[in-house]
Amino acid sequence: MKRFLVLLLLLLGAYAGQSQKRISLLTCGTGHELYSLFGHAAIRITDPAVGTDEVYNYGTFNGFEENFEIKYLRGKLLYYLAKETFPDFLQTYVAEGRSVQEQVLRLDATAAQKVYEALETNLLPQNAAYKYDFLYDNCATRIRDIVPAALGSSYQVGGADSIPYRTFRNSIDDYLAPRPWQKFGIDLLLGRPVDQQVSPITMQYLPDYLRSGMAHSRYAGQPVASAPEIILPKTVREKHPPDWPLDLFLVLLGVNVILWTANVSGAAEVMSRSVILITGMLGCLVVFMWAGTDHQACSDNWNFLWMLPTGIVGAFLRGSLFRKYALLAAIGLVAALVVHWTGIQQLPFKTGWPLAVVLAINYGMIYRRSLA
Repeated sequence: MKRFLVLLLLLLGAYAGQSQKRISLLTCGTGHELYSLFGHAAIRITDPAVGTDEVYNYGTFNGFEENFEIKYLRGKLLYYLAKETFPDFLQTYVAEGRSVQEQVLRLDATAAQKVYEALETNLLPQNAAYKYDFLYDNCATRIRDIVPAALGSSYQVGGADSIPYRTFRNSIDDYLAPRPWQKFGIDLLLGRPVDQQVSPITMQYLPDYLRSGMAHSRYAGQPVASAPEIILPKTVREKHPPDWPLDLFLVLLGVNVILWTANVSGAAEVMSRSVILITGMLGCLVVFMWAGTDHQACSDNWNFLWMLPTGIVGAFLRGSLFRKYALLAAIGLVAALVVHWTGIQQLPFKTGWPLAVVLAINYGMIYRRSLA
């Protein structure tokens, strides 16, 4: 009888320990650095029975990995699920002045245990690594997908309640607003996939919208998430600087017009060739990010029509070859405008239109002068 009571107490203790697991979604605000401009998400599990308070974080990578920079550029860098204590996790956001919100998930003991076991399985060395994809496989989408996978049909994924964006590109541009140069550069390197229309589910690739989607998700017919609680307020405020790329391109346009109209042909030609060379180098980068990397968002990129990779050679052509190149380049620029206006792909002409005008003027003047 005594042994039976001891066994019963052990079983009850184990059940009680299991039932005290509390699972919550952590969503972290944006920061100053480029990598932090889209926020972050993680799962927190506390277990008072054993005194643990841990965070499961899908956003870690090995910065000391061999050929780290090359793998990162080519989209081949592996990210990992890692586990750390909540105080250590929170300290990073205290130091960076970023906010952290928490939504407790209303899960019974069995459901909480299933999510915990799914995370622990993902944490195994053979499962922890995954190839990060900004739109389709990141810290937010992993959490969006693992909870319903663990809980099955009893869990219904909710959609974000307010979608102010029509496409992935719209949302990316908005988050990059505090970084105008990076915004122009990234917009240039992103291809047609980011012009796909977002849905209330796909929008949850961003942590802010994962939080909204979790608020509308249901488990066993009931709302699964509590109201978000701010556990760390944001202390760093983002400033929105002027659109420096647009300003620079406008200055470039003004100087270009002055040089051609003032008939300063030598300086105008040097500028023309310089612009053709620089845009050619950017075009090579566009093609490399499309064909030479695993970044899905950079594929099928029609920016090469006006950022002609052949510019790295065309800038040094002479005579009739230069005239023929200018004519073909002008056709490519018109084609790029058609692609943009017809909605095949949104090219970065909102900021880059003065640069497009500079190219058009240069191609026209090169062609005209070569006929003289």
